[in-house]
Amino acid sequence: MAQLAFSAGWIVSVVYPIVGLVVAAAAMISVEAYVERRQRIDLERVLGDLLPPQKPPAFFISYRRSQNTWQARDIRKELVRRYGESSVFMDASSIDYGESFPDRIASAIRGSSVILGLIGPHWLEPTAGSRRIDDPNDWVRREIEAALQRQEALVIPVLLDGASPPSASDLPESISDLATLHAVVIVGEDLATDIDTLLKSIERGQRRTAKEDSSETTIAPNPDDDVT
Repeated sequence: MAQLAFSAGWIVSVVYPIVGLVVAAAAMISVEAYVERRQRIDLERVLGDLLPPQKPPAFFISYRRSQNTWQARDIRKELVRRYGESSVFMDASSIDYGESFPDRIASAIRGSSVILGLIGPHWLEPTAGSRRIDDPNDWVRREIEAALQRQEALVIPVLLDGASPPSASDLPESISDLATLHAVVIVGEDLATDIDTLLKSIERGQRRTAKEDSSETTIAPNPDDDVT
């Protein structure tokens, strides 16, 4: 508007363009806040009591870089589209330069509500004569060990490219419980639908848990009390 006024030969005070910039900036901030709030509401609906405070990520993606990087990126992209950038932790995308890698990984697992363990068809195969999962210092193993220790979080095996769920005998003892967890299959042909199925399953589970908790906390009448 200031440019149009100037072109018409009118002198406009510098205050007006500044006010316009302030109003535009405020509008952008309001829109971003609204989008973030909507994403938070969607997360609350799906995760319920699992949802961590605002800062920690809701989802942690564990994967082997040499095998399933692009699938991990696609899953992260889909979750970010729904719930925002800060809702998903994936090592290469979420760790800033200069941060301590082990500390950041451990912190993210402690804060996350859902840990997705991506398992491809070669997840357990030997590399250079030995299986990486048998190495106590293997990062994927360490992530799963830390995740399984958190009783309040969901650990979900995600089977990719036709992979079969590992049996307890195939796994080191420290992560053998992974074999008892219900796995989700992601085909990749329609990732949005696969993620929908995963999230709906989580939501149903949270509703069922909430219902069970509610029934358990119902106070039974005292048999010594008079009942009419």
